[in-house]
Amino acid sequence: MKFGIIKSEDTFIPRKFSNATLGKEYSTVLNLYISDALEKLSPYEELFEKINLFVNLLNEKMLAFKEIKISNEHGFYFQSDNGERISLSNLSSGEQNQIVIYFDLIFKAKQNSVILIDEPEISLHVAWQKEFLDSIARIQKLNEFSKIIIATHSPQIVNNNWDITYDLFENNNKNMEGQ
Repeated sequence: MKFGIIKSEDTFIPRKFSNATLGKEYSTVLNLYISDALEKLSPYEELFEKINLFVNLLNEKMLAFKEIKISNEHGFYFQSDNGERISLSNLSSGEQNQIVIYFDLIFKAKQNSVILIDEPEISLHVAWQKEFLDSIARIQKLNEFSKIIIATHSPQIVNNNWDITYDLFENNNKNMEGQ
């Protein structure tokens, strides 16, 4: 497991034992035990998926020369490429904004919610703006929001997704002309 209470060297948990390996009575008991243990761990699968998405979004696309780490002792923390720990307050305002947006959307927002995001481009590097909708789509896929509405002035946020935009200025002028 990448995250959690099971150390990486302890990740081998066989899903089933055969009668040939242990004998019928032992394999039946052991298979029942393993099945029960896996069933007890299943509620944590959703949390694991959320943590995995959060870490991947930050490490794959956003954090330059640093990465987010997770430990039992410290929870989430940031580490530079040379191994130095970095406090959240020492990250750029753009990094901090993205972390807060992603964390809130992944861990706090409820399924079937309507999500409103106002000007996410503030403090964001242009490269991050171009990746923003892709990241939001990945979060949407996991959390199944009803709708996500983003107000932006940035063509980089929209990137190549003009077909899903609604221009308030243009549509307001059409409405005014029709009156």
